[in-house]
Amino acid sequence: MVDAQASCSKYYDLAHTSPEGFVELLHTGVAQLTRISHTVIPPLHVIRANFKPVDVAWFQTHMRRDVHLKYALRSDLITDNYNIVIIDSQGAEGALQEDATLAADDVISSIMPHVTNMREFFDGTMELFNRLRMYPNTNGSV
Repeated sequence: MVDAQASCSKYYDLAHTSPEGFVELLHTGVAQLTRISHTVIPPLHVIRANFKPVDVAWFQTHMRRDVHLKYALRSDLITDNYNIVIIDSQGAEGALQEDATLAADDVISSIMPHVTNMREFFDGTMELFNRLRMYPNTNGSV
């Protein structure tokens, strides 16, 4: 699980906390064992968010961050050891949600069954997906 918003690594207790995390994965585009933390649930591993204010500024302005995340998650280390990778991004539109969407094969967006939430989904989330379709290799489903 890529825990880009840091909620999952707070929810699941960590048995092993890696010295690195999501920031290093984005900066280099490389998945390494030193970036993968282990939860107390043995098959559940987390690349935890470890952002500092300076990292957030870099993340929002770095032009090829979408490529870094996509290729890191398609590396042999990940594809040989994990059947499913979940990217847990924030619900609001932003750079992180765009990058997660571009890196994903499929996107699941949970929404409460309420008129306001449905409108936001169609006006915001679906607009984001439609805008990102211009990027190459964005053939996943919603």
